[in-house]
Amino acid sequence: MYRNILVAVDGSKESKLALADAIDLALDSNAKLTVAHVQSPAPGFARSTPVGAAAVSELPAYHSKVLRGMVDLVPALAVMRRNFTRYGLEAVGRNAGRP
Repeated sequence: MYRNILVAVDGSKESKLALADAIDLALDSNAKLTVAHVQSPAPGFARSTPVGAAAVSELPAYHSKVLRGMVDLVPALAVMRRNFTRYGLEAVGRNAGRP
């Protein structure tokens, strides 16, 4: 049916539901599942105050936490590898027990 499935997540309840559907579809299709989370750059004015600069410096850790949390929802059996890149985390999975 499908060979590759890409699901975008943002940590919301709706994206968790979308991820659950994508996991089921990937397992049923023996497809590769990629979980993506996109981080927009913070606006320049946010760095103009010490408080804003501190908040901006915490954004990468926050976005990484969101993505890791979503990827952790993918069943361990289905995950073949997890790529940690400078842009985030990619989970690529296949159901090892299916033909």
